[in-house]
Amino acid sequence: MISVNKVMLLGRLGADPELRFTAEGKPILSFRMATTEVWTDRSGRKQERTEWHRVVFWKKTAEQLARILHRGGRAFVEGTLRNREWHDRDGTKRITTEVHADYIIALNRKPRQSDPYEGGSHADDDEIPF
Repeated sequence: MISVNKVMLLGRLGADPELRFTAEGKPILSFRMATTEVWTDRSGRKQERTEWHRVVFWKKTAEQLARILHRGGRAFVEGTLRNREWHDRDGTKRITTEVHADYIIALNRKPRQSDPYEGGSHADDDEIPF
């Protein structure tokens, strides 16, 4: 039996990405990404619905992306869906669905003023595949 677990998202980052490290020192980058569906209802009014997704990158790519991604930036992400179980402060079991990404194109990339590795200017829709 064949099965497929593939996610493709095109949207905006809802906050600056968070770079953390595992106990073994492996980098993990996570961020929330919004995708918005827009349509016209039967009465002719514009409607929209926004869905929020948690995206996770691992290893060296995580560190590289931490320097160039920012809140409000657009990105195209590909990966797979994974469910992660954890317990909150009260001990209640929770499940979080995440996109474990393995590919990204950062769109509208702009250098951060505080990043010494980012010099010069970049045009809008600068595509950076990882």
